[in-house]
Amino acid sequence: MALACVLVAAAPSVANEAKKPKPKPRLIHYTGSARGGLDWQEHRVSQDANPTPSVVVDQNGEDKGVFTFSFTVDRKTGKVTGTGKGSYTSATWHLQVTDSAGAFTCDIPIQTNHYLVKLTGKAAGSRIKLALSVPNAQDTNDDTPCGDYTAYSTPSNSLDYALKSAGGRKLNVSKASPGALSLTKDSTYSYVDSEANPVVNVDATESYAWSITIRRR
Repeated sequence: MALACVLVAAAPSVANEAKKPKPKPRLIHYTGSARGGLDWQEHRVSQDANPTPSVVVDQNGEDKGVFTFSFTVDRKTGKVTGTGKGSYTSATWHLQVTDSAGAFTCDIPIQTNHYLVKLTGKAAGSRIKLALSVPNAQDTNDDTPCGDYTAYSTPSNSLDYALKSAGGRKLNVSKASPGALSLTKDSTYSYVDSEANPVVNVDATESYAWSITIRRR
């Protein structure tokens, strides 16, 4: 009697099957935070010495803030898209005035706001170039007398000025592990304030400092 021989093919192993890798998400996500601002001081002396200047002013202050932000990097184009928000943590203006009325010390009240963060940039290779700004931050005051001297209303954006001056428009970070950044810069300069009455000579010092942390999610 002949025996029939039946061959049964083994089922292919799942482990041996070729698997198509899942595509990476097109966008890489990041979050960040920043803290810093401006410290400043000025020495102002009027030019009308007869025999002594009619006005001598020593003033100093600070404008500090914090903000958070998030952004994405497009793997294909390198485009950076992001937003954020922040607020002031302090804003001060201290005056010491010596004029015809005597010697006075005044602290000028400063009004501040909450603000948005603008973030632009481009990724290339393993690096990301970023520019941070806070274009609608504002610190201002009302006209405030201090002796015969007046601290006039001066709406300004000291936080964005400090961020730009410290290098916040030219960040260059790792795409894989951005980490922490410390930005600092000092500036000393002199000028003549011809809009003051009387005209004054001004010696000024400014210090800009920001701590920025960026994390890849």
